[in-house]
Amino acid sequence: MSNTPSTRKNALLDTLKSEYQLVNDAQVARFLDMQAPVISRMRAGAPVSDFIRVRVMRSTNWPITKLDELAPPLEK
Repeated sequence: MSNTPSTRKNALLDTLKSEYQLVNDAQVARFLDMQAPVISRMRAGAPVSDFIRVRVMRSTNWPITKLDELAPPLEK
């Protein structure tokens, strides 16, 4: 398994923690203004919804291309 963000499980959460010096998933939840169980479900493999993608973009000002790389959009 490669360590590139697009293939690494939890790449989005791990990148948020690293780039914003967040210590744990509770801090990630606060940073995104979300409930901690949402982050826990993402760690367990739940898909990253469009709602969460928008929250990340608003909190980080990341371009959509970076977000797509870390957490590809859900297929309709």
